[in-house]
Amino acid sequence: MNFLGLLNLLRFGSGWRSELSASAGNSGSSCDGDTAADLSLRGLFSLFVGGRALDADALQTLTEFQIGTAYGLHLQRDMPHATLPCVTLAQDTPARPFLKATHALLEDTGRRLWERQSKSLGAFILSYCESASSAPPSAAALIAALARAFPGFNDQGCGVAFHSKAARLVNDLHRRYAAEDARFAFEDIDSVSASCDAQLVAALRRCGAIRVAPGALAAKMEAGGGLAGGSPEESLLRAAAMVAVKRIAAQAGYRAAVVAHWLAQGGGGGDTEMPEHVCKTTQAY
Repeated sequence: MNFLGLLNLLRFGSGWRSELSASAGNSGSSCDGDTAADLSLRGLFSLFVGGRALDADALQTLTEFQIGTAYGLHLQRDMPHATLPCVTLAQDTPARPFLKATHALLEDTGRRLWERQSKSLGAFILSYCESASSAPPSAAALIAALARAFPGFNDQGCGVAFHSKAARLVNDLHRRYAAEDARFAFEDIDSVSASCDAQLVAALRRCGAIRVAPGALAAKMEAGGGLAGGSPEESLLRAAAMVAVKRIAAQAGYRAAVVAHWLAQGGGGGDTEMPEHVCKTTQAY
């Protein structure tokens, strides 16, 4: 459970794909070209296999170097001096800001767990579900609790509470534990919104479910220009995607999370490949 919690907490960095590829441990290695989601999964496995409990104390003491090693990413590389032959200077790799953000997120989460006297993120989830055991378990209540406790799960933009990572985590908990543990058989799981990220927006644009009118935003997206996290343009794109998935799910008779996963895997048709919009200033996706 702690692994699932941390995996969803760390699901961000989709806008850093080219920088992550350029900073992989070895050009052409298994890490080269991986998405941020791939690297976070591999990195967590590496840390767990290495014997780290990844509890509140460990999250506060992990270093950028340890995270970069687990992710297979260099923090710095030696580069030739501009004017002095045979001299090299250590320079930050393009992935260094991403690793700094990951380190800060884990450290902050560990500190907040410690302040709440929760041993780990998994322990926090269990404690919350046990305290709410007198009432039917609620996915919406757990999502709200995660968003209140941890900024990494409190995903908002222009007044819209997306809570994408918290929603993905609750869906994962339901899928993994509901059959064997009544605390995770959330009665309102069908009402949980889809986790809305750049991949989902691109998939919905591909199949024509949402469209971006010709203009400055469309031109910026086509050119690979970055959008600011929480800006009106970025928030509008994600809100439109959430509404579209909700309507498709209602017509198809499936949960929004199932429809979103199907679309992200190439479902929905459409002949035109849509590039994912780039956003480097968010930890939501």
